[in-house]
Amino acid sequence: MSEIPQDLCEIIIDFLYDDRCALAACSLVARSWLCASRYHLFRSIKSDSANAHHLLRLLDSPYATFPYITRTLHLCDEEYFFPRRVDEHLVRGITSLSTLKAFKMTAITWSGYDPHPHHRRDLLISNTVTQLELGGVEFDDVHDLVCLICGSEVCKNSALKCSSAMSTNRTEGHEEYPKLYEHTEQELVTAKMGLHRLTADDLVSAGSLVRKLGDQLRELELSFDESSGTISASYLYSLLDLSMNTRLERLQLHLDPRESIYQACSLHGKLALFISRASASLMSLRLDITTEDHGLINWGELAATLDRRRFSKLRDAAVVCGGTAKDLLD
Repeated sequence: MSEIPQDLCEIIIDFLYDDRCALAACSLVARSWLCASRYHLFRSIKSDSANAHHLLRLLDSPYATFPYITRTLHLCDEEYFFPRRVDEHLVRGITSLSTLKAFKMTAITWSGYDPHPHHRRDLLISNTVTQLELGGVEFDDVHDLVCLICGSEVCKNSALKCSSAMSTNRTEGHEEYPKLYEHTEQELVTAKMGLHRLTADDLVSAGSLVRKLGDQLRELELSFDESSGTISASYLYSLLDLSMNTRLERLQLHLDPRESIYQACSLHGKLALFISRASASLMSLRLDITTEDHGLINWGELAATLDRRRFSKLRDAAVVCGGTAKDLLD
């Protein structure tokens, strides 16, 4: 066997030394970057389970510096079990996120844990939250929904979006429709609210919430889903009376003529009556209708409903059909 030349051995050793130095430098950079990386990787947390222990285990980890910089928390129960209920221990995890700005829940049942309303304040989210989005969330008690949007002056301009989120379950031995008398108008802090895919059963809770918000409410957006039953016009009027919202500035309604809501609360007077009961403070009105047939709409009756002497602040009123807008103020 021939011997390896000395020069070649020295070259290999030199290369190994250089590689070792390079690896050591990389290690130093990685260690120094690790602490900083915690402040960049966990600004948003999404948990695919309503099981609180999953989230709490994450928050209690040795690298749990991110609770102080997390801006968005999304709870989305995608596991195949029922019922999908929020664990009561989850509250501790939510309140530990001291810089939380956006809180979202999807496909979750939110259960009450204490029969006494004043104890339900434990369900409050951080008062730093300015955006609350609920999709397919079912509340056992409307009080729990109210608690979620109660807070300090910091949340005065909070935005609340609900998609099929207003369902409340009846409890035997209690009032059929829960009331919100425990909460004052000063505690209800949202100025913008969207209630989407409302069913007939949802209107009870939705109406209570809209009335209780009173003049705190500035913008309201509504859409309906009648797959579970027809919404009658009188039912809609009685439960979604906007006359108490004296500072409502923007009202937006989404209607689908393929659903019975279009016949039950048509634009040929019934919907016009609903709009006429809105506050005189209304500045913007928009009706989004998923149809290309403009002949279905009685423009004259709608326009006549918007009495300019009453709605003196109205600056924008339009019906949008199939992407085409019609100005009602012309």
